Amino acid sequence: MRKLTIVFHHAGGGHRSAADALKATLSSQEHPWDVSLLDIQELLDPLDLIRRATGLRIQDTYNVILRKGWTRFTPQLLVVLKATIYVYHSSIVKLLRRYWAEHPADLVLSVIPHFNREIAESLRPVGTRTPGTGTPFVTLITDLADYPPHFWIERESEYIIVGTERARQQALNMGHPADHVFLTSGMILKPKFYEKTTVDRVAETLLQKGRIPRGYLGVALQPVRLPDHVRQSLQHSEKTAVIVLEVEEDGPAHRAGIIIGDILISLAGQPVSRPESVHTQLRGENIGKSLSAKIVRGGAVQNVTITVGDRAQGAD
Repeated sequence: MRKLTIVFHHAGGGHRSAADALKATLSSQEHPWDVSLLDIQELLDPLDLIRRATGLRIQDTYNVILRKGWTRFTPQLLVVLKATIYVYHSSIVKLLRRYWAEHPADLVLSVIPHFNREIAESLRPVGTRTPGTGTPFVTLITDLADYPPHFWIERESEYIIVGTERARQQALNMGHPADHVFLTSGMILKPKFYEKTTVDRVAETLLQKGRIPRGYLGVALQPVRLPDHVRQSLQHSEKTAVIVLEVEEDGPAHRAGIIIGDILISLAGQPVSRPESVHTQLRGENIGKSLSAKIVRGGAVQNVTITVGDRAQGAD
């Protein structure tokens, strides 16, 4: 079976969602592809200077900036990030080549910006710059347009998938052949988006309560790498969990004793690898129910019980 590797990271959230959606779509249509996901941040952890200094990854720092609404500093942050990638270009290519040697693929698809020049070079024989001489490489732009220079579209890109005419023109203007640029009808959505909604059940709930109940815990969460010793001691397969960045006063998590800095690794017996893992447990029917949770605090694992609150009576 042919192997497809999708390169993603957690910065902003949309890139991981696009990767998950594409994998789910291919799986549901039973295409002859073995799809695997590569979190480039994990691969490049040895080069992450911010993580060495603060313990937070670059993507975690970026997500905090977005969550706090400090987006006015985003252009300056991008300049610093691009300069860092430029300085470490050779090291990044070397790490990627080592990965491809251990995990060969028949096709590589990127749903992230910034690193596409490095990914393209790593897939070609050493000293070769001509597209098409190595493993086929596709860049799928999850934004409406590129933000040049050196953001999404690179001269080294081989195939480019875009969701708008604007992005298509940007690729053509850079000199990419028209038959290597593919315009789709929009952005990637998970197959669940197209599933038929049980309208009668929704209508019944609206008539009874006047709204659709949604549960909440009263925390702000961010993906974080799970310490290796914790994974080993718990025989936990997930490499990431979520760290608590904020706790709403007198919210469900606050009443359960959750504090800022706790790392949530499971909820209701299910592993937690990113915030979306928590959202699946916050369905309306779970409001008022007590869910078991495992957290890591100060390097030690603790068990707590959180009662799901009603979002109409509290914040997110």
